[in-house]
Amino acid sequence: MVTTLINGTYSITATDGASLVFANISGALSLVLQNMTDGAANQWWIEGDPPAYTVKSMLYDLYITPSDTSDAFSGDVQQLVPSPEPFGWYALPDDESFAFSPDPTHPTFWTSETDSLNTNDVVLSSTRSLWTLGLVSATSSLALSDSPTAASSVAHFSSSLSIGAIAGIAAGGICGVVLLVALANFLHRRSAGYREETSDSCDREMGQYANVPRYGNTDYGLGPGVPLPTAVCTAHYPPQYPY
Repeated sequence: MVTTLINGTYSITATDGASLVFANISGALSLVLQNMTDGAANQWWIEGDPPAYTVKSMLYDLYITPSDTSDAFSGDVQQLVPSPEPFGWYALPDDESFAFSPDPTHPTFWTSETDSLNTNDVVLSSTRSLWTLGLVSATSSLALSDSPTAASSVAHFSSSLSIGAIAGIAAGGICGVVLLVALANFLHRRSAGYREETSDSCDREMGQYANVPRYGNTDYGLGPGVPLPTAVCTAHYPPQYPY
């Protein structure tokens, strides 16, 4: 017996123990109660996000839907039919059972007509019937909203990555970028400082050659045939040691 909904496969039974199924009645599938205890016919896949859930037949792969979705909240009696389109239902806990409604602010619920009309049809009306859910298999935990406040006709499905996790990943990425930029700026400043210091060293070293270019030769006016001094800045190179 289930008191908290999670995504999974369930059996759904009325208070008298009859199973909720889609059955072929007069050539068309109808939502009815039948006395059965096993098989895919009375297994339903319930999935969603509080406060809305979808209920789909495991046998027919069709959802429980009002025959007239535009009039699902009036409380007027209408059939519940199979549909390939999902429809969101509130699962309202009541002791160890649930009532299903398209909107708890309106008196409209799944109704077992056996309570008053002695038939096995299940309809949508203002009469509130309770249903017992038996978990067959589950895939993930999903908390149940005990007091939903807004109507929903479309199911909300859970996501595999939470908003908090996404935000954490984004924040981590931003911090990483900031650190990389800071490191690049530090290396750039250090390289610029080294070049400036080297330039000053060269200027000091080259002071003895006041009119000599930093690199290469120049003529001191001594005439041809006289070796010209070569001014080479050694600040760029490590000291040379004799062998």
